[in-house]
Amino acid sequence: MISSDAAYTSSSSLRHQTRRRRIDSNHKKSAINRWSVEGIYSVFCGLVVLLYLWANYSFLHQSSTASQHQASVNTTDNTKNSSNDLQSRFEWGRQQITQGGAFVHIGKTGGSSLSVLLRNGCHSWLRHPCRQVVNETTASRLIQSYYHVADFGLLPQSHHDFYVLTLRDPYDRTISAFVYEHFRNVQARGEVDRIKKGVRRDVQGACDTCFATLEQFVARLGGHGNEQSSAEDFVYPHHQSEIAYQGDCHNFTRAVFHGRVRIFHHLFFNYRKIKSLLPRIEDQTLLVTRLEYLWHDWDVVNAFLGTEYGTNAETVAGVAPQVSHNLLDPAQSSNTNEQQQQQQQQQQ
Repeated sequence: MISSDAAYTSSSSLRHQTRRRRIDSNHKKSAINRWSVEGIYSVFCGLVVLLYLWANYSFLHQSSTASQHQASVNTTDNTKNSSNDLQSRFEWGRQQITQGGAFVHIGKTGGSSLSVLLRNGCHSWLRHPCRQVVNETTASRLIQSYYHVADFGLLPQSHHDFYVLTLRDPYDRTISAFVYEHFRNVQARGEVDRIKKGVRRDVQGACDTCFATLEQFVARLGGHGNEQSSAEDFVYPHHQSEIAYQGDCHNFTRAVFHGRVRIFHHLFFNYRKIKSLLPRIEDQTLLVTRLEYLWHDWDVVNAFLGTEYGTNAETVAGVAPQVSHNLLDPAQSSNTNEQQQQQQQQQQ
């Protein structure tokens, strides 16, 4: 038989174990609940972070897409505007070559001094009129198009009522053009951009080697070595593709002189070249100004245009509407002017 003390001890131990199991069970439940709450909270925070990252990504992606789209739209608009401007320019160009008169500015002939007196005295890609001219002359009102180096290619398709050309003594013009466009002078003026990137280095090297000065240029045009110059020395029948830029300074110099080297623009577009570009030259009305008689010829041109086209010629200083049609004779025009001034004095 079990004694009462042993039974009590066994019963107490059983109660203790049961309580211990209950406490352990409660601890486990509490731990499970705690881990469950923490897990849910962690998952929730992770979802919030993922949602935040996704929202930022979406925003940045949309912004980038919108920027790219806007850039594409801007590029398209710029392209359209550029295309429209280009189309507008050529639309205007097609109009300008069928109206009024033309001013053909041959290089180094005083054309720059006259172009500032013309409302349309600027290149074809600029909006016309491009100048506000005070005391505007008849020529300025009638001349619609301006042709210089960059525009000479448009001359063959032109259909103007008349052409005003600027001329100069060929000897003086050649010297002026050579000095103005020599590489060293272009660099000295700080106009490096005028030396095109496409210019071959051997061309520039040949210029420095063959004629660093005007005196050397003139000497190279003469005979070889100590030989006396002859007419054949100034004849250059070769095509520009046959030009040798090294080792033959004599022929290279002649090529420049005859306008076969494109980088010398004003020598390239010489009188012969301009004549070949003018359309149906035998049927055209050609008026010229000479640098040696620049303002006299300019007055005569304005007076002729005022008479021929029925415009008011009173704004032309020094020349009456009725002038001699022999525009190339300054002596005759001068006599005519004196006679007209005497008649005006008698009438007063």
